[in-house]
Amino acid sequence: MTEPQSIIYQNLVNYNNGRGGRFMDIGARANPEETKIRKLYECGWTGVLVQGDSEIMAGIRAVYGNENRVQFLQYDISEDGNMNMSKLLSQYGNDID
Repeated sequence: MTEPQSIIYQNLVNYNNGRGGRFMDIGARANPEETKIRKLYECGWTGVLVQGDSEIMAGIRAVYGNENRVQFLQYDISEDGNMNMSKLLSQYGNDID
């Protein structure tokens, strides 16, 4: 880990007096190497993982297991679909820092 990465990591761990924060990952991925959100999770943050593809969502659930700090939402986000960003944020965004 480089020095700037170490500083960022410490800020994430210490955010909100060590209580972490909340995240929302639209288009979540199962592979921790493909997402920056995983680092927030590892620092104690909680959040919402959104993915429309059922196969990818199954992989995400396998990675996170029954972790109660993560909420899984299977939605395709689009302006003309059943869920768009406005609806998503109005339903789940109040819990996001």
